[in-house]
Amino acid sequence: YYLDTDQPGENEDVVKSERKEGSKKEKKSKKEKKQHDKTPDRSKKEKRRREEAKSSSRRHKHKKDDLIIESRLRTRRNRATAEDEEERKRLMDQQYELRARKVEECRARLLRSGEDAGDADADATAKNKCLDTCKSYSTPDDIPHDIRTTKLTVDAKHDTLLVPINGTLVPFHIRTIKNISKPNDEGGKYTSIRINFHAPGTSFVQQDMFPESNRSKQTLIYLKELNYRSEDGRNLQAVFRGLKELQKRQRTRELESNTMKDIKEQPSLKLIKDRSRPVLRDLNVKPQLGSTGRNRAVGTLEAHQNGFRFTSSRAEHVDIIYRNIAHAIFQPCENDQTVLLHFNLKDPILVGGKKKTYDIQFYTETRSAGDDLGTRRRAGYDPDEIMDEQREREMITKLNKLFREFVRQVEEQVWSQYAPNLEFDMPYRELGFTGTPNKAHVDIFPCRDCIVALTDWPAYVLSLRNIDIVYFERVSFNLRNFDMTFIFKDYTQTPARISIIPTESLDQIKQWLGELGIVWYQGPTNMNWTNIMKEINKNKQAFIDNGAWEGWFGESVEEGSDDGMDEGDEEYTESEDSDVESEAGGSE
Repeated sequence: YYLDTDQPGENEDVVKSERKEGSKKEKKSKKEKKQHDKTPDRSKKEKRRREEAKSSSRRHKHKKDDLIIESRLRTRRNRATAEDEEERKRLMDQQYELRARKVEECRARLLRSGEDAGDADADATAKNKCLDTCKSYSTPDDIPHDIRTTKLTVDAKHDTLLVPINGTLVPFHIRTIKNISKPNDEGGKYTSIRINFHAPGTSFVQQDMFPESNRSKQTLIYLKELNYRSEDGRNLQAVFRGLKELQKRQRTRELESNTMKDIKEQPSLKLIKDRSRPVLRDLNVKPQLGSTGRNRAVGTLEAHQNGFRFTSSRAEHVDIIYRNIAHAIFQPCENDQTVLLHFNLKDPILVGGKKKTYDIQFYTETRSAGDDLGTRRRAGYDPDEIMDEQREREMITKLNKLFREFVRQVEEQVWSQYAPNLEFDMPYRELGFTGTPNKAHVDIFPCRDCIVALTDWPAYVLSLRNIDIVYFERVSFNLRNFDMTFIFKDYTQTPARISIIPTESLDQIKQWLGELGIVWYQGPTNMNWTNIMKEINKNKQAFIDNGAWEGWFGESVEEGSDDGMDEGDEEYTESEDSDVESEAGGSE
């Protein structure tokens, strides 16, 4: 606005009114613009609010769908799913077929082996009668004549004690003497000696070690005890020491005889002089060669034409012939400290000249047992510890690669030509479980032909080729573990047992045995296998007529898992549910 300065009073009111109207229009335009700008935000908020309402209604609908069940009846909480029930039914159907075939197999095998059973039992009985076969002298003339007939004498050359009886020296072989003692004489004037002999009816004595008593016109009399007393105790003390020494020598000879009894002569090793033969270096061996101590024997394993040869750094060696190998197992290092090759043998061999063993193992440790014994607390981020772990992983990878390469070379270069029936087996770690086969609780892994626990010594190797059936003991839902017993096809062998197996592994083991075609049974209690096998061996024909193992365990409760159910957890009926609802409606 342009004002005339000459007439200020004329247009002052007009200017003020125009200014007010202009400001009102300006405010109105700003307000309309602001409302126009806010309109899209409101539409977005409303759209977001509608989407949230839809999602909440959808979630509410899902919750209602989850609450709706097909049946008004309550089911047991521990009832298995449909898939588990179907798998369980399949396993049981498979077992019924295997058990029917097992009955026929047992009948054919036992009838075939029963023809020679009488001769075998007779030979075993004659073998056990050691007292009937031991002789001190061939004829009475062989008894020394330069010995006084009133004096106890020890003949160490013939392992005999000469005893004066009625003026005659009577020989007793050292095997017939149970023990010898020197009782204390109360007066102290005399020295006494007591000689106890093996006799029927005494404790810890096998009855079949004595001669038969049905000899014609003869009645056998057993001497149980002899007592001698003398004023001069020097001779009796010498006799006491001599008999103790004879007994010690006799036990040593029997131990050596038992050790060498199963040892068979092995053929000489045919060496491969080519340098390209498979070789694995820096190995330890179990059992140890020579004397045991801190310094373990480290050596080299070589594959030759008909066997392996391990040579230690002390120039000691042991040979393993290929035809004597029952199982060859390669176990790489996975979550443990060793990578190893294990050989289970058909016939035992001597290791170190005096140790009889059916198993020999060659291994290398990825880290020493003392690496984890440090007491120093380390920080959360320790570069040294990280480097140690990295080196350990690299060492494990390197050793596994070396052992795998050795196994591959042996199979392709040697066994394919000289031992085509041999092949290295590997444990199935995904089927592993824990148990106690000997004394320690160890990790057990199934292989193709055996069950093994090789990390701890003595190693455990159970061949599956000679297994007749498997019986699961102490199977119940209120127990956390069970036992597994393996019965061999040779019923004279003592069954093998693995105890304290977690119940979680039961279904997996059953499935694995079914895949191998092995029959299994289960029961809620432990079995006395000594009496069971004794009764079966006593009358094998009755065992066959009663249905073999099906007659023993076929009627046992296969659904033994229901024993641990809570019987009070019963299903509600529809009438009971309706009664409850009517009472609730009446109370309202």
